[in-house]
Amino acid sequence: MKCTFTFKSVEESDLPILLAWFKKSHVDLWWPVPKDQEDFFKSFLERIRAGIKKPYIVSLNDLPIGYIQSYSVDPLTHPWLPKLPDNGNVIGIDQFIGKPDYLYKGFGPLFIKKFIDNLITKDPP
Repeated sequence: MKCTFTFKSVEESDLPILLAWFKKSHVDLWWPVPKDQEDFFKSFLERIRAGIKKPYIVSLNDLPIGYIQSYSVDPLTHPWLPKLPDNGNVIGIDQFIGKPDYLYKGFGPLFIKKFIDNLITKDPP
């Protein structure tokens, strides 16, 4: 199967699918978020509007399967990290596969690589 990954900026219309994924046990273990729909939507919309983190829906061959976000890493907000380069160009990412049928099949490393390649080449994801 050919794997074509695309990354779409999260919009308000994506919040129902994100909430469903965040409630999955394999995601909830690492990503505790408000479980109430109204609270989740409010907190996620604040995140989107603040622009501190850039959230994306990951699609495989046009099927949404996961989530990835990027953000600038600041030593003041991430004090547990080792000393970082002083050039201010350190980017962090967080991600998960939301659809359980796509777990443990190697898709995670593939979409991470594609996303990082886009970041390095300055192509918007």
